Amino acid sequence: MCSMRVAAALFFLVVCLQMQGCHHSSDPYLIEVIIQPNAAGRGEEAFSPNPAIVAIGGRIVWINSDAVTHTVAGNAKEGPCAFDSEEIAPGGTFSRRFSEAVECTYFCRLHGQAMRGRLEVGTPQAHP
Repeated sequence: MCSMRVAAALFFLVVCLQMQGCHHSSDPYLIEVIIQPNAAGRGEEAFSPNPAIVAIGGRIVWINSDAVTHTVAGNAKEGPCAFDSEEIAPGGTFSRRFSEAVECTYFCRLHGQAMRGRLEVGTPQAHP
């Protein structure tokens, strides 16, 4: 009976960590950003991790874990920060590859600055 409780507790912990956006990857060329549940109005906590840091040539995948539709739109009119996901349904994704070093801010077009994020594209850091 005790082992079933431990297994249930571990399962619950894993699910909670996934919902909080704890998708740490050792791959600097692929980053998953979770659009958090109840993201509208959460400001900089709407996206996790924030900032999203990816290597040049890498890809960021935004995953909508909320129950409502969102978008991911860069705050630029041109260049690598001028991107727009269109609408991302609950459970849907949007990905973008970045081929040069850049820092961008982005937001949800449906919820404005009530949902905002930042990304950094650069050279991967050496790990000791």
